[in-house]
Amino acid sequence: YQTEVVFTNISPTALDLEILTQIPEGALPLGNSTYQKSFLSQVPSYGSGKVHYMYYFPSPGKFAHFPANVTQNGNVIAMANPSTLNVVSVRTKFSETSFKDVVASGNKTSILNFIKDRAIETIPGFTWSSLYSVSYTHLTLPTILLVQISVVAVSLKKK
Repeated sequence: YQTEVVFTNISPTALDLEILTQIPEGALPLGNSTYQKSFLSQVPSYGSGKVHYMYYFPSPGKFAHFPANVTQNGNVIAMANPSTLNVVSVRTKFSETSFKDVVASGNKTSILNFIKDRAIETIPGFTWSSLYSVSYTHLTLPTILLVQISVVAVSLKKK
């Protein structure tokens, strides 16, 4: 999985922010990711930035996830709600009539077949970013910052 934290400064003043991330319990970091990391970012006025981290779950189970939070001058100004992730070995529910399920399958042929004969604006839950994101959460801060967290599934092959 990859989690991406996107932050946007909608104020006329540059912001110095610290973004704290950590992978869910039960997960192992991939690539240059670590269990927990703090990123420093100066976001220009009306600008945005993003950080991402990758991980995988070696076994199924229910795992706590404490998502990213954003601080400014030592004060937390945004954070998503903690959640519990239910990791399964095999997907147990799948509906070929649900756009969310078809996208989550990651099968490009199924996705293209699903949208081929439908007007895109009539598909419940459709957004262009949903073609890349399995799920996402928005955090809106008091008039200065918008944080979007996306979790993107990736396919890993065992050797």
